[in-house]
Amino acid sequence: MKFFVPLVTPFTDDTSSLSEIRFARLIKAHMARGAAGFVVCARSAEVHALSLSERKQITEWAVREAHGIPVVVNVTSMTTAAVVDLAQHSDRHGATAVVFNAPPLVTLTPDELSAFITAVRRHGNILSACFERTATNEEPLVSFQAGTLPDSQWAHLAVLHNTTADEFSMPDSICSPIAHFGADTAAKLVDAWPRFEARVKALFGHGGTFRVGKAACDKLGIDIGHTRGPVRDLDDRGQQILDSVWNEVSSG
Repeated sequence: MKFFVPLVTPFTDDTSSLSEIRFARLIKAHMARGAAGFVVCARSAEVHALSLSERKQITEWAVREAHGIPVVVNVTSMTTAAVVDLAQHSDRHGATAVVFNAPPLVTLTPDELSAFITAVRRHGNILSACFERTATNEEPLVSFQAGTLPDSQWAHLAVLHNTTADEFSMPDSICSPIAHFGADTAAKLVDAWPRFEARVKALFGHGGTFRVGKAACDKLGIDIGHTRGPVRDLDDRGQQILDSVWNEVSSG
């Protein structure tokens, strides 16, 4: 199984700015561990704390540093115009595809959701997938084949049981938060999933993808910096679960 890594966002020590050097090192480290691709600006990236300009900067750095490895960009935003703008920017700078949800803080009818998706696809100029479901459509409305893993295999791997920019499947690969441990370590977790499932789900359920992702970077020896306030780093309880999983999977 090939893994896409939903990347965390490296900041400077005071978290006031993005760190280009740390971001380049992060991608290089994951490539060395077998990453098949990257997803940027997902929940793991602390997208809640990023400006639109910062999201665009991360996209540009990711495409540059990936050296041809696929980069998928989460372009979910508050307005249709912002989603289209981010999609167009991703296209201009060489991203492989974009993924998105409907704008938050509004409930769209099925017809409205379809119109929103059509607008993004028509004006975004890039391969795209929307993860929203409607009452009349049980599957995500997508234009590339997200969610095509066999049901049993997807259930086996899913951590959050939710189709988002941090966790979705493609014809020959999967994006999952467990890839924060490195694609090679994620494969080991999958091979021994019954032994790790409860702890891994507890870890992400307790700490969230971005806290766990940054704590996992420390295990990989990657200097990534802290989470951006007011959010804090993974707490002691989460760290204990992480240590338990990491020590066992590493020794195996």
